[in-house]
Amino acid sequence: MSAIFGIIRRPGASVEETELAAMSSSLRHRGPDGIHYSTRGHAGLGHCMLCSTPESLRENLPFSDEISGLTITADARIDNREQLLADIPVRCRGGAIISDSQLILRAYMKWGESCVDYLLGDFAFAIWNERTQALFLARDQMGCKPLYYHCSEGLLVFASSANAVARVGQVGATVDEGRIADYLIEMEGLDQTGTWYREISRMPPAHCVLYRGDAFRPLKYWELQPADSSHLKTDADYLEAFTEVYTEAVRSRLRCHKNPASMLSGGLDSSTVVALARDLLVAGGEPPLRVYSGISEEGSVCSETAAILSLIHI
Repeated sequence: MSAIFGIIRRPGASVEETELAAMSSSLRHRGPDGIHYSTRGHAGLGHCMLCSTPESLRENLPFSDEISGLTITADARIDNREQLLADIPVRCRGGAIISDSQLILRAYMKWGESCVDYLLGDFAFAIWNERTQALFLARDQMGCKPLYYHCSEGLLVFASSANAVARVGQVGATVDEGRIADYLIEMEGLDQTGTWYREISRMPPAHCVLYRGDAFRPLKYWELQPADSSHLKTDADYLEAFTEVYTEAVRSRLRCHKNPASMLSGGLDSSTVVALARDLLVAGGEPPLRVYSGISEEGSVCSETAAILSLIHI
């Protein structure tokens, strides 16, 4: 995945490129396709690029829209592109394809902070509004993309890793022994904000925040609401409905600029994903799906290995 990072200070202060460079150094492994950052007085945003979709090959982040005064940096993969493009007419010059990050920006221009209600996929992004001097931060519904931050008087630092946030001198990095204890006794799932550092927090999944001045209050914008499927009459109807949703989820993840691949563990989940992906690729005339597995040594075949071998030979 790619990575994002940034620093916002009070008006009159400044963000130096050396500070952003220090943050990017701990995220370099996430930016094999380029690392860029920009500063505008007391605001600085950065990005480490790992291209994974056709649209990302020509993507340059941070991206600024001079007309609106908005700048975005994003680690995002948007799955409902067609729906968004229908709702947000976009004119692209020279046949260019709009990137996922610019699609998010267009959604923000249309719906403001409510744009997260229209986005499906994995994302962590920041949008700086030069005119209102406000930063909008958001994390996807399931928390697939990481987002960490430090907020204190006159300072907001955010990044895709806690270590990158800790690279800013004013933040500090005091080890939180309580957080370590929670992890060791497997209570991690109960704490969605703590990190290994007392001064650094995690943005919980399905949360966003508008930061202006020193006001930083994350808001939950989504929670799981199981759909009412009581109208379905038979087990076959339920199976058909589930298969439709599952297939579309797999189909959306086959969008990439290289031949897709999948991990195959031999369990039910990965086996189903691989089978669906293979069928979708074959139906579309695409090359076979490549899979990666860990198998037992010859002569000591375990049940998972047997399942893997049986699946790849179907």
